[in-house]
Amino acid sequence: MLARCILQDVDVLLLDEPTNHLDIAGIQFLEGLCQMWNKAMICISHDRRFIETVFDTYVEIDQQKIEKFQGSYDQFQTHKRQREEAQLRQYEAQERFLKQQDRFIERFRYKASKASQVQSRVKMLDKMDMVDAPAAQKSQDVQIATVGKLPHTLVTLSGCEM
Repeated sequence: MLARCILQDVDVLLLDEPTNHLDIAGIQFLEGLCQMWNKAMICISHDRRFIETVFDTYVEIDQQKIEKFQGSYDQFQTHKRQREEAQLRQYEAQERFLKQQDRFIERFRYKASKASQVQSRVKMLDKMDMVDAPAAQKSQDVQIATVGKLPHTLVTLSGCEM
């Protein structure tokens, strides 16, 4: 199938555990082939050495957002962990701020002398950009049906931000 994809000059190469059942020579051939491939590749692999050897750009799709990172896989993991920790800190700070504002609004809601301040804070909260809570890791089942001939468009992504 790999040779078929190469000969057909496909735009995207999808590799699912490509080093499974390969000997060392086969893995080295595949690494060289992937390093020469000048088009998009999507790879799912537990072979850390293969990933480190072949790839230097990682794209993560999470919560309808796309995060692109250039560097080693270890650097990508460190960057991801730091980004998640920063998002958690921002979310927690936002929650504390919202609770303070809610307490102020509830305390002075019916006081005429504070009505303009209450309205001002309500408007500010309505316009505020909210930080989402970091999502817990969850697995998703992806099913790809086997068909004789693949359609012209295999995958379409929409509604993603980068």
